[in-house]
Amino acid sequence: MATAENSLASFLAPGMRPSGVDLCLPEFSGSLSAPLQTRGNEGYGYPSSAFSNRDVRSAFHVQSLLSQHFSDDSIRLQSPGDFMSTRSKEWAPRVGILFGSRSNEALSKESDLLQLERLVSFEFGAEWSIVGQDERRFSIADPSKLSREDYEATTDYCVVARVRDDRGRPLFLIAGLGGRATEGGGKYLVDAWEKLHRRFESRDFAVVLAFAPPVNPDHSTEAASYVAESLPT
Repeated sequence: MATAENSLASFLAPGMRPSGVDLCLPEFSGSLSAPLQTRGNEGYGYPSSAFSNRDVRSAFHVQSLLSQHFSDDSIRLQSPGDFMSTRSKEWAPRVGILFGSRSNEALSKESDLLQLERLVSFEFGAEWSIVGQDERRFSIADPSKLSREDYEATTDYCVVARVRDDRGRPLFLIAGLGGRATEGGGKYLVDAWEKLHRRFESRDFAVVLAFAPPVNPDHSTEAASYVAESLPT
């Protein structure tokens, strides 16, 4: 379990002593030969399993960091449904980390993420976009319909953000528009959390990362950043 003196704990949950971390990964189901689509209560499917694989890789990078500071039994891996249920019922000071964008239903349904709209929002249509509070747009064509070659020729984007609810409980978002950007966001958080801690201190933030072609998760540049100067009321 982390202690108050643990600087990673201070970054994850400013002003709190976190009792653990919940990692929320999207669920994928259905035929992998069909484009992304809602299948009733069955979740989403993609033309390639790489999308789900990249989310898992992103979570693996983050979990590798967490395991150095938190006990194994304090780190939980959850589906979106379980994640939202426990967040609504439990008030323990646990950190939530949500992976993925369109594929993760918690992004649109998790009430804590309403605070994210003070910083950035998402739009999903023919283009998938991250829209900053300054109305800048970071977009790619619907990646679920792109061939591997077309995707690799497109700049992808990811949001790495920390927001908190009115009780101060922290929720992190690592959400790429495409799968490689989500993996890259996880690697970025692992590599840059100390710099982010010094830069933003206790303020909530969102950093938009750009991954230039051929979209290597190891290579990103900061496209924009947004800061919430105060906690939600």
